[in-house]
Amino acid sequence: MIARNVEQQAGGRWAVWYGHATRRFWAVPRGKYWDGHIEATNALELLARIGEVEAWFGASGGTAGRHRAEAAPARTPVGSWGPA
Repeated sequence: MIARNVEQQAGGRWAVWYGHATRRFWAVPRGKYWDGHIEATNALELLARIGEVEAWFGASGGTAGRHRAEAAPARTPVGSWGPA
């Protein structure tokens, strides 16, 4: 019942379920704008994470709001294995 309410609050753009064995909520987008899944301990956390994904990748599947991996800043290795 709670998973169905989360689906409705997310506009029907996500398939949501509760894992009785894991005791966690799960969601995958119905559209093709993102190829991942989300896991959360409660319904509010799941809705927040859905909002983050939609803000980054856009729920419409268009280019608006979509961040590209090329635009991410380069990471500098840290630690003993990094450049001297």
